[in-house]
Amino acid sequence: MINKLSSFFVFFYESLNAAISSLKTNKLRSFLSLVGITIGIFCLDSIFSILDSIESQISKSIELLETNTLYVQKWPWTFESDYPWLKYVNRTQVTFKEADQLRAMSKFPEAVVFVSGSIVKVKSSTQIIENAFLLAVSQHFEKVSFFEIEKVGISIKLNSLETIM
Repeated sequence: MINKLSSFFVFFYESLNAAISSLKTNKLRSFLSLVGITIGIFCLDSIFSILDSIESQISKSIELLETNTLYVQKWPWTFESDYPWLKYVNRTQVTFKEADQLRAMSKFPEAVVFVSGSIVKVKSSTQIIENAFLLAVSQHFEKVSFFEIEKVGISIKLNSLETIM
């Protein structure tokens, strides 16, 4: 047992001496190896920092949606290159009646909101707005939206506003 332990220390001592003498005789190679290892560690640290930053940004974005929010709609939120287009085209549009049914069937909804949008041409007596996005929402939209709706002192009489689809 003592013989094995002493041979281990002898081997360790000889290896350490060989490494130190190699470092002394090959100074340029030792320096370049040290620089390479330092750059590698810096790159890995940078990559992990960037990934942590991206993960926290995604988490903050998801927190805006809240965990108790359910969205039911015809189209997905994002389209990918391999999405099944016909699958989404053949889906029916969600209706206001279905939103009421969902409200009635849900046990604890804070709000059930119907949202419908379309690109329209808006025409008033003085101006025309082309390609305006018209968004129609039911009550309690402010409870489920993740952006602030600012109330502005503008009122529009619907009988003086003409929309052309």
